[in-house]
Amino acid sequence: MHSYLMKIAVDMSSVIAPQADKLPWMEIARDIVCSSPIDALERFDASLNHAIGINDVESQLALSANALTFMLFHWTRFNGWRMWIERFEAAQVRLGERTEGVPQLTLLSGALAAGLLRGDALEVLAPLGHRMESLIQSDADPVQVYLAAATALPWLQMSRNAAGAQALHARMLAIDSCAIASNGADDSQGGHYVRGAWLASWAQHLLFSDHSRFTEALQALDVFMLAWPVPLLQFRHSRLTAEKYILTQDMVAAERALRGMLAALHANRPMERVIYNSVATLIVGRGGDADRMHLHGTHISRDLVVADCPPALATIYRMAEARAHLVTQRYDLAAAAYNACLRDAHSAHAGVYRGLAALAQIMLLDRDDAASLSVLRDNLCVGLAAMRKEGRGNFFAVALHARGTICALALRENIEVEFVLAALARFPTPPPAWADENWPWALSLRTFGGFRAQGLIEEGRAASKASNRQLSLLKLIAAHGRQGVTVAHAAEALWPAQDGDQAENSLSVTLLRLRKMNANADLFMRSDGWLHLDATQVWSDAAALETHLQLLSETVASTATEALRLIYITRLFDLYRGDCLFGIEDDWAVGRAAHYRGRVTLATQQLLQSALENQHSVAAQRVMTGAHSRGLDVERLLNAIHPGLRVTPACVQLQQQLSLLGLQQHA
Repeated sequence: MHSYLMKIAVDMSSVIAPQADKLPWMEIARDIVCSSPIDALERFDASLNHAIGINDVESQLALSANALTFMLFHWTRFNGWRMWIERFEAAQVRLGERTEGVPQLTLLSGALAAGLLRGDALEVLAPLGHRMESLIQSDADPVQVYLAAATALPWLQMSRNAAGAQALHARMLAIDSCAIASNGADDSQGGHYVRGAWLASWAQHLLFSDHSRFTEALQALDVFMLAWPVPLLQFRHSRLTAEKYILTQDMVAAERALRGMLAALHANRPMERVIYNSVATLIVGRGGDADRMHLHGTHISRDLVVADCPPALATIYRMAEARAHLVTQRYDLAAAAYNACLRDAHSAHAGVYRGLAALAQIMLLDRDDAASLSVLRDNLCVGLAAMRKEGRGNFFAVALHARGTICALALRENIEVEFVLAALARFPTPPPAWADENWPWALSLRTFGGFRAQGLIEEGRAASKASNRQLSLLKLIAAHGRQGVTVAHAAEALWPAQDGDQAENSLSVTLLRLRKMNANADLFMRSDGWLHLDATQVWSDAAALETHLQLLSETVASTATEALRLIYITRLFDLYRGDCLFGIEDDWAVGRAAHYRGRVTLATQQLLQSALENQHSVAAQRVMTGAHSRGLDVERLLNAIHPGLRVTPACVQLQQQLSLLGLQQHA
């Protein structure tokens, strides 16, 4: 069949039959398209059955071609598209090369429409699309030209031929709308409908291909709808209006336009429900209504089946469905939606869908199976490589929680680091609460085992080079973790010889100077009597340790696997590298060191106890060697072991290992 289509595209010596405009099938098609678009497919079906009854194969071929192109022209009905392709190809086979009664423009538009609905690859569609561009410029029946143009436009968008699309639009505007209407038909239901449908198609094309010109195209449609308010175009007009307000972030007006879509929605157009719900996901998602977004997302999946939407077109709306599931953190459903796109995609887009499915799977693993590090790394490699290859640095932009998590995991695991850092620089994203020191923080502070700062407080000046008083204040705030420290306590700690008012005044001056040393003064926050670091821009090991200790108490229960327990143990001792602000003898610093030493010792005891209870000897040994390396009281940890566990195989192995290391003092 493809060889025959290629022959159509190459051998075009007779472009349009001289008497084509007088063929009965063309009059039938014009009447169907112009007078009653809402039941056009049913009328095409009845006309085709009549042609079959009288053995008029040329009409069968032409009418089936028109039905296929009408689906792309009207965009709200795709039911039976496979049947229409079969009818079109069957008529081609019966006629062979005897197609003088059907204009080549109609044949080509039918073949191209069939390829677009099937989802043929770009290289398969190219010969048809290129020939269509020249044929549309020839004189022909206006309705056939409009149907062909509606088929050529998605091809031009796929091939990124902006010049060709603009030339096509100019051709459409040059057609007299009054000449389009069928004989005796109401002009507003004929030429005006066809012209308005094209203006809507053109605006939708620019919505996806050139935002800068979309508003101008929509204004042209607005003017048209004021002059000729064709009811059949109200839904498309409201949809494009909603898209305009989404782009300008006027969500109140977008909601109003969404209600206009709902009012114009027709019960016999299931694709309109799909389109309505896809636009609704964008609007309610901006408003943070997760329940409504999930509801609209599930309706998209349901209505795509009812609409019998071709897989090649369904991917557009499955992507909207996937976005809804991402925002509502239903990552299994998001992955399923991306995989559905992958099953139906040709090679040109398969990589994108495979990558997005892998990224959604990462969120599932991170939430439900954190110990599967190798699987997580594999998905990170696949997903981020696909995003880099396709230049999609703004992946998961609608779900910043998921985007931030994936970027933080990639930086932690040293995967696609250059791409991730560039993506974060271009599309800033808040880090997750657990993000580690590999995130591109404005300032990174370590307090355990001594104080170290990474980042510039001002251009050319490292944070560690601040004045003694300012540096002391920075250390004090950092050492108090995520919650921070009260202004009163900080003033008393750093200016113990001054009275309350004088000390607080000194603190205010010092904080102001500290802020002035950084271009972003919001790194150091003062609110409601508290001082703390901005957790979205500054990383500190004290805050990270507090988050990790909370995670230990919530996650590493007695039923945790040894692999998971080892991950938490390793991270614990990576964060806690010794006493907080080691080497500083001020009372407040000594107090902070004792505070964190006590908390880490308690967490270590719990980890050791749970490891022995589950006979995780490797984890138990890792706890003890880590505790020793960080200066914790190993003898105290051993004495805290429950007597009933001392004779278990895991505890015996632990004691033997400690004895070999010279750490065991008591049996």
